[in-house]
Amino acid sequence: MTSLAVLPILAITLAGQEPISGGTLKLEQAAYDVQSYDVSIKIDPVNKMLSGMTTMNAKVVIPTGSILLDLDEPYKVSKITDGKTALRFDRLKDTIRVYFPLSKQPGELIRIDTTYSGTPHVAKNAPWD
Repeated sequence: MTSLAVLPILAITLAGQEPISGGTLKLEQAAYDVQSYDVSIKIDPVNKMLSGMTTMNAKVVIPTGSILLDLDEPYKVSKITDGKTALRFDRLKDTIRVYFPLSKQPGELIRIDTTYSGTPHVAKNAPWD
């Protein structure tokens, strides 16, 4: 039986962590402090796919008009909201840039609901890749 090696809950973890070795945070990653994640995933073992929604609650620590979230490349993002209103976003390599309609200031709380789906990477040499 083939296992799902990489789940989005691992990919949307602490912003700024590279898949292998971590790295320097970009400004849009350092602009917020995650307070909590709520992850809901539906697994389709027959088609080897998953779909889900992750809610991130965070506190802004640096003024910003956008933030970066990590999400592995195999996953397609269908929508991102602040819990009520759709937010504009760009899908980049292994990340998502989310834009706010108005700049967020230090101390403000933000909520990001990310809805995604796709086929996870299957490890050739689990758990090392």
